[in-house]
Amino acid sequence: MLLALLVPSALGATLVVDASGGASYTTITSAIVAATSGDTLSIRAGTYPEALDTRGKDLVLHGAGSGAVAVTGGSDEQLNIDQGETVSVRGITFRGAAQGAELRGATVAFDDVIFASHSGVVSGGGVGAYAGSTVTMTNCELSDNLVTGSFNGGGLYIDSSVVTLNTVTISGNRASQGGGIYVHDGTLTMTDVLIEDNVATTHGGGLRVRSASVFTAVRVTVQGNTATGRGGGASFQDSDGTWTASTLEANSAGTAGGGLHLDGMQSRGTTLDADVVSNSSGGAAAGIF
Repeated sequence: MLLALLVPSALGATLVVDASGGASYTTITSAIVAATSGDTLSIRAGTYPEALDTRGKDLVLHGAGSGAVAVTGGSDEQLNIDQGETVSVRGITFRGAAQGAELRGATVAFDDVIFASHSGVVSGGGVGAYAGSTVTMTNCELSDNLVTGSFNGGGLYIDSSVVTLNTVTISGNRASQGGGIYVHDGTLTMTDVLIEDNVATTHGGGLRVRSASVFTAVRVTVQGNTATGRGGGASFQDSDGTWTASTLEANSAGTAGGGLHLDGMQSRGTTLDADVVSNSSGGAAAGIF
């Protein structure tokens, strides 16, 4: 009997959020403030013009679906998770601020989450993972995010962090380097990922992987990306990569490596099991440089 009494408390409470006023909380922020670590926020369909901070708490933010719940407020990042929190985010669209999410030293799982149409002077327009974060994204989308100035990673920026992508689309993003994704001293693992129509004003239209990073791709398609400099599809510098059953197609570079640009390695170099087709370059090597 004692065990039965303890289980509900261990599982945490569920706080219901409804923007239309049909629940105890009308904003997600007010529910976060009231919550304690281990709680779940059940977020009903609606638009929430606010920016979220998990405030040092381990929480589940469970939306009604990315097509039903939209977070649209905030002038900086719309979701801030740091202080070592462990957070799960499901079924929400984040749209229209300077940055979708800033993650620092956090463990975060995203499922059915969209980061779209952010624009700002910051690295990681859709998501920025910094300072030892561990991030998993499943059935997610990062699209049409714009990083201005000399900042990098239009869709996703990874710095000294470990990121795993499963069934993710990264499209229409733009940055100085790494229009789709930028990795610095990090680990990126991707399975069944589409990286499409991203733009870098310098290097790495789809991907820019640098500074002793480790990269693994399985059934990843990199297509229609553009870089003014090197690596229309992907650009690697002093990093290692393994590509399996993947495709680099119809990417374009201004100077070298329409499909793939390689410059230096960490230890074992790059292994490529991929179709490299119909890429172009304004200078050297339409396929691989």
